[in-house]
Amino acid sequence: MIVLVAPVITEKSLALAEQSKYTFVVNPLANKAEIAQAIVAHYQVEVRDVALIHHKSITVRKRHGYGQTASYTKAIVSLKNGQKIKDYQLAEENAVAKTDKSESMIAAKGTKTNKTESTLKKAAGAQNKSKPAIQPKVGS
Repeated sequence: MIVLVAPVITEKSLALAEQSKYTFVVNPLANKAEIAQAIVAHYQVEVRDVALIHHKSITVRKRHGYGQTASYTKAIVSLKNGQKIKDYQLAEENAVAKTDKSESMIAAKGTKTNKTESTLKKAAGAQNKSKPAIQPKVGS
C-alpha cells in the first residue's frame, strides 16, 4: 500500500516546517505507525510524533446539479530535534521562487504605461494648446 501521497506546500505548512513539523497528504487507510515507518524508510529521519487530520467530502452545488469535493487525510509529522527533510525544503524553495516570480511580474505590469492612456494625455495636451482660453464678456 502506498502511504505517502504528496507533501503539502502552503504558508502554514512552511511555517510548521521551520519547527521540524512536515505536512503530507497520506492514504486514508494508513495509521500513524505505518506513516511513521514510511517517513523513516523514505527520508531516513527519526519521527517523534504523527498527527492525523481527516478532511471529509462536502456536497456542493455545481452548474448541473450537485457534486462532492474530494476527501483526504493529512499527516503532520514531527521530527526529532535538528532533523530536516531535504526534499521538502526543495519543494519549499520552488514555492517561494514561484511567488517571487509572480510578485515581480505583478510589479512589472504595474510599471508599464498603457499606450491608450499616453495617447489620450498627448491628445488632451494638444487640444488645450490649440484652443484659446475663453475670456468672460465684460458688460456690453
